[in-house]
Amino acid sequence: MTDLRAKLDSWVRGYGNRLGKLFYLKDGVCALKDESGQEYVVDLPENGTEVYFCAPIATLNDAASKPMDLEQVLKWNLWGHETQGGTLSFDEITQRIIIHRTLPMDDLDENRFAEAFSDFIGSVLHIKELWEDYKRTGGNVNVGEDKGEIDPLFRI
Repeated sequence: MTDLRAKLDSWVRGYGNRLGKLFYLKDGVCALKDESGQEYVVDLPENGTEVYFCAPIATLNDAASKPMDLEQVLKWNLWGHETQGGTLSFDEITQRIIIHRTLPMDDLDENRFAEAFSDFIGSVLHIKELWEDYKRTGGNVNVGEDKGEIDPLFRI
């Protein structure tokens, strides 16, 4: 195990201990599920210097709604407001929408890691809520509407 992986493993274990759980890295990856079944992954590739947080949001099973679903995901992705700094992507192999965030290991210590991972979990739950609202309303979700927000392009 590389020095960075050993460091991340200790942070992951510490995070788990705070929750009364046993978390650890295996080959640089820690895969978790919360009580609702939501998956989360912490990954530090071999010889990597950045830790990746990722989580699936939804599987796109309906070919008819897929273009509209992907368009909505792109809207949430714009400017990073709704994703809270994460990035939404589409995994063609699994047909899943994935949210991920990448952080340099040099910017982290155990407390910053725990804070960043907790923030990421909050981002995932926020996007999941948006997704569920979007699917429930048949796509009639306009995030940011009626909030008096100015188009970000006008701020330049």
